[in-house]
Amino acid sequence: LGLQLIAGSRITLLASKTSRKFSWIQTSTHCNELLRLNSKKYQDLLSERAVQFRAIQRRLLTRFKDKTPAPLQNLDTLMDGTYRQVIALADAAEENRSALCQEFTRLRSATHLIILLIELWQNLNRDQTVILEATLLPLLQDTPQLGWEESVDAAVTHLLRTCLSKSPKDQALNLTSHLTMPKDTSKLKKHITLLCDRIGKGGRLTLSAEGSAQTPIVMPGKSKLYNVGI
Repeated sequence: LGLQLIAGSRITLLASKTSRKFSWIQTSTHCNELLRLNSKKYQDLLSERAVQFRAIQRRLLTRFKDKTPAPLQNLDTLMDGTYRQVIALADAAEENRSALCQEFTRLRSATHLIILLIELWQNLNRDQTVILEATLLPLLQDTPQLGWEESVDAAVTHLLRTCLSKSPKDQALNLTSHLTMPKDTSKLKKHITLLCDRIGKGGRLTLSAEGSAQTPIVMPGKSKLYNVGI
């Protein structure tokens, strides 16, 4: 199934014949991450050029205040060139920021679609859907400091080690209190795949610590207790 968003981005949805899972491929797979990297690069370059510009200003002011000023030694030309670089970098940073906002809108749209498919696939109730939305859409806006990738990975990992955990090994997954931009999205894809797999196998999305516990019940006509996961 192929869809095209209003913004122009195309999405391909693939349904597995064996496991009834859905996967999606967006043509601009790493665009959001690249834009965030560019944003950080522009910020660093702007900081460097701003420091250079202020240093040149101070040296020029010192020359002008001197009663017998020394030759400028092309400091005025250097300041003019640095000023032009600052303006060009600021324009590029603003253009990149606008592109990042547009790309994040595409990402949110695609994620909303995936949430809807999972909701229909597993017939999730409203409470479970709200948890899934909070997990896969934790941000209203992407920033160079905090992005969708690391936020979603932390939220998905939390679910995998709590309500969707299958063993003590799962509960031992490391969580970091400091979120940083990942080098790639391989770990995120792995965790989202595990999330869908466990939901597909009956895992229950809940904020309760007992969400994945085994509850003993008595089957009709039987005296023996059976453990049933809820």
